[in-house]
Amino acid sequence: MAKNNPLRAQCMQLYVVEGKSINEIAELTGKALSNLYKWKKQDKWDDKCITGSVELSVTLEQKLLAKIKEFTDNDTLINNADALSKLQKIVDRLRPEKVLLSSMYAFLKAITSFIMKTRDQVLIDKWTLILPDISNHLRELFTKD
Repeated sequence: MAKNNPLRAQCMQLYVVEGKSINEIAELTGKALSNLYKWKKQDKWDDKCITGSVELSVTLEQKLLAKIKEFTDNDTLINNADALSKLQKIVDRLRPEKVLLSSMYAFLKAITSFIMKTRDQVLIDKWTLILPDISNHLRELFTKD
């Protein structure tokens, strides 16, 4: 597990906290992609990404806005765009509405897959007819932007 291997723990932190992709982590650490994907699956990195708290999200959003203001006031926004982009990725992962919506879409995808496997054309036709309405309704409920 990550506790016993400092490099493994560092890789998980790069993925979960800093929002780095597996390819970016491989480049940074020199670790093989196959190892990283194995660790990601075994240690459930994605589960850790989507369990963020509302308080942390709000705090990070406030810090992000403060940094944008600071960089704008100092005319250094362009120079710090990469850091701001990374912070924004973390904030996005912690937004509970986006997490819920993403989970619901995954659930709908699983239901769709199940329905298609039934080969029941009446059921498939009804599901295909109603699925866009369900998706739109969920998007309206869980997106405020």
